[in-house]
Parts: sequence; structure tokens; C-alpha cells
Amino acid sequence: MLIKNKIILIFITLIMLASIITIITTQSSNPDKKFYKNKLSLATDCMTSKDPINPFNSKKYNTNSDRTKDIMPFQRIQCAIDIYGEPKNLNQLNMMIETLVEYSNDNPYIRNICHDILHEMGIKAWNNYQDKILKTNYYSCGMGFIHGAFSQAFSDKSNQNENLTLLSEFCDMVSTKDIYKNDSCIHGIGHGIGNNNYPILKQLEICEQIKSKFKNLRIITSCLSGSFNQFFYLKTKTNSGDIQNSVKYCDSLINTEILECYKFALMYTNLSGKELKEYCQSINGDIAYHNYKYYGCYEAVAMSFIHNDLYTSIDPGGYDLTSNVEKITQHSNNLCGDMSVLTNKEIDDLSKNDEKIKKAFGIETKRYYQSYFKYNSCLHRFYSELYEKVLNYDIFKNICDQTKLEENIICNNIAEMSKTLNYLEQPQNKI
Repeated sequence: MLIKNKIILIFITLIMLASIITIITTQSSNPDKKFYKNKLSLATDCMTSKDPINPFNSKKYNTNSDRTKDIMPFQRIQCAIDIYGEPKNLNQLNMMIETLVEYSNDNPYIRNICHDILHEMGIKAWNNYQDKILKTNYYSCGMGFIHGAFSQAFSDKSNQNENLTLLSEFCDMVSTKDIYKNDSCIHGIGHGIGNNNYPILKQLEICEQIKSKFKNLRIITSCLSGSFNQFFYLKTKTNSGDIQNSVKYCDSLINTEILECYKFALMYTNLSGKELKEYCQSINGDIAYHNYKYYGCYEAVAMSFIHNDLYTSIDPGGYDLTSNVEKITQHSNNLCGDMSVLTNKEIDDLSKNDEKIKKAFGIETKRYYQSYFKYNSCLHRFYSELYEKVLNYDIFKNICDQTKLEENIICNNIAEMSKTLNYLEQPQNKI
């Protein structure tokens, strides 16, 4: 009897052990939204801790020798991405993106890095599934997923021309549904070009090959914007704190191409908005010569503040925009309020002297220049980047309502353009 009881006990123990193993295996191989939401909860520590650690492999991300300093934003994002993990199949990819988008509605820390996590997921998705992922409708958070996927699409240089055509046609399809997505989609193609570390002029040459059914005056510079974004992002460590080492890459460009280059060359020096503003003011001695650098510089000021200054553990209140509107509007004024803006006559003179743009656009040349210089571009960039963090039209309109004059006009224009581009959209077609 005793032996029989022992056998039964062993048998029951084995069944229980097998059940536990089955549950663990099932959860890791067939995870549900709750599983991924728990991972995202752990990832919020990356945004708030002085020394975030990946609980799954004990990897630390604060590599500063002085641990009292806050870690760089890109280190925090990498921490969050590492914790969230990588999908093993297309169904998991679908679930992970859905969960991230849903959780971004509820959690400001995750919403702040939604674009960047989607960007990295897009990179890995293209590596594994190529153009199959273009069938998804993940346009949330500034089309981060699409930008990431595009950034890998040119990794195989043997079929670069085919992919340039493929992605251009995809952007046309997207733009048919929502014209405001055209610039952002073309910007994503630029990410793919910049990811190859081509020389600056080579990047321009490829962007000039893009063909689109849509008449978009900024199509080449939208592409360059994405290309320079990726190019200088990859040089963040080497250019950190060194303005001259970064902007030297822009020397071979002319006119508005310089503006796009300076914007990202300065953004990825990891300097604060205040430090970059001081540099911008130093190159304002001869505005007639430096206006392209100057405008690009001030756009970098706005981007640096939104991405490097506002959203850090030093300023956790920055995440709660609903109760922090007054502070936000005060920052925009401090950063952008005294930027020199070109007059209509100065814009007219620029358009007359730019033979390259005149050849491309003819009578539309002045309108092309007005799209860059008719407003305070620092404010325009400030609110464009801020919307990516807010991701809520009503909250953003509340911010606009508390601004004045030119700032109010720019803020409201951004609200309308970004309403469908950045909202937390659920996929319309399942993979």
C-alpha cells in the first residue's frame, strides 16, 4: 500500500511539473496582450530610473562614469526595446504593436517612446519578413514602424532601385488615403538611405530619384530629412558634444539642403536646447549668408528640447502634459521667441537667386521658399515634435489655446496636420 501511494504521489508530481512547464512554454511561445503589457510596465523603469536594468539579463544602460548624471535618451529607448523583446512570427508582431499602441493611450512614459520602439520593431520586422509587413496599417506615433522598416529596406544594395520604387508606390498608396502622411512616408524612405552611411551628396542623389504621383514641393527635402536623421543618429556617440565635427558633413550642400543637414547634425550632438540656441545666435551675425544654417539650427533647438530636455527623469512632470501646459508654452517662448524671421522681400530675393530650385519648380519657387521661411521655424518644429509626445488632439488643442499670436496659428496648424498622422491608430488589416 505504501509503495502504491508513493507511485501515485510521484505520478501526481510529474503531472504537476509537466503542467507548469506547459504553462511557461505556452506563455513564451503563445504570449497574449497581458504578457506584453507586463513587459511594457517593466520598460517604464527605463524612463524613470537613474540606473535602469533589464530584469531579464541584468544588463545596465547607464554607462556614465559620473552616475549622478542622467543617462542619454537613446540609452533609455534601447533599454525599453531590449525589455519588450522581439516577435517570433507575424502574429506576435501584430499583437506586440497592438499592445504598444493601446498601452500608449494609458501610459505617458510609453507614449513618449512609442515612435522609437515602433521604429526598432520595424527594422527587425523587415529583416525577417520584408515587404509582407507593408500590408499592415501601423501608422501610429508618427509612422514609427514604417520608418523603421524602410530604414532596413536598402540594406541589400543589390535591389536598391527596386525597393526605392516599391516604397515610393507604397507612399503614394498611403497618401491617397491621407495626404498629410505623404511627407512622413517619404521621410521614412530617407531613413533607409541614411542607414547605409552614404556620403552626403550620394544621399541627395538617391532622394532626387524618387518619383511620386503627388505634387509635393518638399518631396526631395522630406527624403533628405529622413536620410540625415538616420545618418547623424548613427553618429551620435562620435559627434556627442562636438558641433564642428558634426556640421562639417554639411559643407558640400547648398541652400535648403544645408538647412535640413544642420537640423539633424546639431540635434544628434546631444547638447541641450539652451546650448544649441547659444550656437544659433552666434551664427546670426550675417543673416543674409547664414539663413539656411540659422533656420536649421533653430529647428535643432526645438527638437533637442523636446527629445533631450523635457522628457527625462530630472523632469518627470514633463510627461504629464495635461497639468503642465503653462510650463510647455513658457519653454517654447524661451527657446524660440527671439528667433529672427525673414521678411517677404528677403524670401523673394532668395527664390530669385536659387537657380537649382528655379529649374525644378519654375513659378512655384517662391512658394517653395515660403514653406521654409514664412514663419518661425523653431516654433513650427517645437509643436511638430511635441504632438508626437502628446498623441492626443484634444490635449494638444488645449495647449494651443493657451498660446498667443503667431505661436497660436502655428500650433493649431500642426494640430490639424498631425491629427491623423500621429494618433494612436489600430491596424485596419490583420497580418
